[in-house]
Amino acid sequence: GEIDFLLTDVVMPEMDGVRLADLFREKRPNSNVVYMSGYPFMDGLRHADFDDNADFIAKPLQEEKIRQILARALARWPDAAAAS
Repeated sequence: GEIDFLLTDVVMPEMDGVRLADLFREKRPNSNVVYMSGYPFMDGLRHADFDDNADFIAKPLQEEKIRQILARALARWPDAAAAS
């Protein structure tokens, strides 16, 4: 089935969210990615290779901010799917 977007934490055990997004994009190249993290100023995040279309949600999570970012990711999704 279709997947509108991937929401992933950047810092996770075993595999970070950037690597997960890379693997996801291999199977779903036109899907959007939304990253989240409680460590937005870590050295590793400053140099992470985030996709140009990716959005980022900083923790602690704020309901209105999440709604805005997820709505933006969903709004972009049909355009990306049509391009494939």
